[in-house]
Amino acid sequence: GSKVKVSDGYFIVDGNHEECSDEHGFVSRQFTRRHKIPENVDESALSSNLSSNGVLIFKAPKKDVAQAQGRDINITQTNEPAAKPKGTDKIQQPG
Repeated sequence: GSKVKVSDGYFIVDGNHEECSDEHGFVSRQFTRRHKIPENVDESALSSNLSSNGVLIFKAPKKDVAQAQGRDINITQTNEPAAKPKGTDKIQQPG
């Protein structure tokens, strides 16, 4: 069987292939793979599925970017021109 764990920003897959026989006897293989979890991924919500043809699929939502970088401010359109401060239309020449 295979085992997946998350540690220090990596997901680690420990697996082994079932024992099988060849012309020399029985063979079994073990492996460990480490993959870096991207910074923008919520590793607490990481899940994995093993497909019927042996493909291991990882899924995780992206972190809420708004929380990481402040918050969004809604923009309201007034459909009116902005009022200019008084005195900006006239250019005063130094006397």
